[in-house]
Amino acid sequence: MYRALLNERFNWRMFLTQITLRFHAILQERQVNTDTNEICAILDDTTFQKTGVRIEGVSKVFDHVTHRFIHGMKCLTLAISDGISCYPIDFSIHREKGKNKNYGLTSRQLKEQFQKKRNAKNPDYARKAECDESKLEMAKRMLSHAVKHGISFKYVLADSWFTCESLIHAVRELCGGEYIISD
Repeated sequence: MYRALLNERFNWRMFLTQITLRFHAILQERQVNTDTNEICAILDDTTFQKTGVRIEGVSKVFDHVTHRFIHGMKCLTLAISDGISCYPIDFSIHREKGKNKNYGLTSRQLKEQFQKKRNAKNPDYARKAECDESKLEMAKRMLSHAVKHGISFKYVLADSWFTCESLIHAVRELCGGEYIISD
């Protein structure tokens, strides 16, 4: 198991997608009654607080629960719910650049942070690049990835900060769905 976790060539995004697709197939095989009109995608970002700043990808991030800046990362998760079960489809880890574009760290802390040279052909290279991408753009890519692989939904449930015209347009374009705001 540990070798699989450390393998930079392992495509975690496709692995999670395949698990989701297999789960859907099992539900259909066993004729589990799920209301297809109630299938929704759920977008959520969660703060992971870290005590060390040498961990790759750690930055100062704003924690909306405590209303303060902490050292950590944000995990953006896309899940699907059919009214009976809820399971993840995709996730990405993000850091925040901050005002001075130094991720809220001193130059010494940045220098001491773990770094690894990655092969651009491996999935871990793309995952590392996602760290600095906008969570909003990543959310649109995740939704698109899900639809491309046959995972459909009628609407998206998300926190209010996700609300913007470009995401609402993307949701409607992908599946003619609705966008619902939650606090």
